[in-house]
Amino acid sequence: MESLYIHIPFCHRICTYCDFVKEVAHPDKQAAYLDALATEFALYKDRLEGIKTIFIGGGTPSSLPLEQLQKLFTLIRSHVDLDKVIEFTIECNPSDITPAKARCFKAGGINRISLGVQTFKAKQLAFLNRDHREEDVVAAIDILKAECFANISVDMLFALIDQTLADVKEDLKKVLTLDITHISYYSLILESGTRLYTLYKKGEIALTEETLETEMYETVIETLVQHGFEHYEVSNFALDGNHCRHNLHIWKDGDYLGLGLGAHAKYDDRRSENTGRVKTYIESINETGKPEQIFYPYEDKRDYLLNGLRLIKGVDLSEYQARFGTDLLQDYPALKKYLENNLLKMQAGRLAFTRRGLFLGNEVFQIF
Repeated sequence: MESLYIHIPFCHRICTYCDFVKEVAHPDKQAAYLDALATEFALYKDRLEGIKTIFIGGGTPSSLPLEQLQKLFTLIRSHVDLDKVIEFTIECNPSDITPAKARCFKAGGINRISLGVQTFKAKQLAFLNRDHREEDVVAAIDILKAECFANISVDMLFALIDQTLADVKEDLKKVLTLDITHISYYSLILESGTRLYTLYKKGEIALTEETLETEMYETVIETLVQHGFEHYEVSNFALDGNHCRHNLHIWKDGDYLGLGLGAHAKYDDRRSENTGRVKTYIESINETGKPEQIFYPYEDKRDYLLNGLRLIKGVDLSEYQARFGTDLLQDYPALKKYLENNLLKMQAGRLAFTRRGLFLGNEVFQIF
């Protein structure tokens, strides 16, 4: 096993658009969760020997109090040889970053920070229910760099409610002044169960028109590429080769272990998912020694293709042939239509999206 994901489901507040497994919780519940997580860690001690990448996501891992962060890092170090870990990421909110927490991250072995910025517009941040402002982002990055964190990524959003193309261009201008190594830029997605979805169903907001959303995405790509960022995955851009190795491993269909609430895992030709309720997770581990889980089959060809097409380089056809002993286009003849329609291209022995296909990728993914 090369990659480990750890889910910390706690936040100071719930964002308008977020459908990830999360909740606002009292410190006592957070402590109980970490105790349960320790028990789950122990279940997989034999699978943690070869870990090369770790990603702590959420929720908002940085929302944990300092002493609980220290407890988490002690737990990880007791099961994983961090000397062999190449990349160790933690997701953070800018307003959570203090010198003490930055030092804690460094002492815990973290070498990559992912900051949830989303936008610099105060009005948009308020609507999204984010608790930071532009100055908090700048201050957080200054603190992290003072602790010698060189690999910093930020998450950004476009197609926000009432966002204009000029707003996106202004966000891009500001994010490029931060001197960071990686940017993830996502389109706002309407997910059921979120505050955003409720507002939309009530008719209180309107989503960004598709033509404008496409123009925003194209502007993001062109601007970041012009400034030296490699567009290596649908929503991800890296400077000087600073790709997210953890996510690349997953997009290349590697095995990974997921621990914690709602965490997914893939190994031994099957997939699993932990329960998405904190109370159930803690009670299940306390009563049975393991979390409540569901298991489902690993669809090898389908998963390999879906993940591979997320990458800008696409899927290596000879690698597909060697792995499965079959021809990709014979397995999925419906893809030929998208080649003819210029949504997909065959180039240098790889199947990949065209620029037009990147904007209409969901149309292609529907065949799977």
